[in-house]
Amino acid sequence: MQGGISIQKENSVTAFASSAVAIKEKFNEFFAETLDLLLKCIHENPQPQFKQYRAQIIEAITLISSAVSYEVFATQSDKVISSMIFIQ
Repeated sequence: MQGGISIQKENSVTAFASSAVAIKEKFNEFFAETLDLLLKCIHENPQPQFKQYRAQIIEAITLISSAVSYEVFATQSDKVISSMIFIQ
């Protein structure tokens, strides 16, 4: 997700998020680390050519957030909200 051309990044984000959704709450223990990685990718790619990539990261954050338990998401929700405000 951090290297390669934009289309590779976009595909890797989507595949990764889909995997998290498939394993649901088994993903709980990896959620915080994954969220940090995805948010880092958003902040490191503000250029216009990465608009689609950022959109897919937002989609991935939504998917992985829905895959974990409420309790796990609640511990990270401030990061998600702050980043969505940053993007605006």
